[in-house]
Amino acid sequence: MSNLYTFLNYLSLTLKQRNRSWRIKNSRLVLSVLLVLFKLGYISGFSIISNSKWIVVFNKRNLNKALCHIVSKPASRVFIKWRNIPVYVNGIFILSTCKGILTAKQAYELKVGGEVLLFIN
Repeated sequence: MSNLYTFLNYLSLTLKQRNRSWRIKNSRLVLSVLLVLFKLGYISGFSIISNSKWIVVFNKRNLNKALCHIVSKPASRVFIKWRNIPVYVNGIFILSTCKGILTAKQAYELKVGGEVLLFIN
């Protein structure tokens, strides 16, 4: 779980600094968050380095206004029920649910709550 928080920290820092690429240790949670971010268009891609435990993430160049806010931290984890999920906001919440890593809209449609990982504005 600490690898996920390290990943979220790197993500928020690189979006602020506008770096082109960066690397993080490989894990299932990190891969599922990367897939959601790729589908939403916040990153241009990622590749797993063969025979290694690293993933290289490629940021998009035109994300000038995208800011990533880490909501749930190891010391204070934030959980939300499906009825309280904010669906219509200017940004995207990403949640860790029993169905996997989902956006707030997907979690609301599936009627599952979970831990709020990050908010991308």
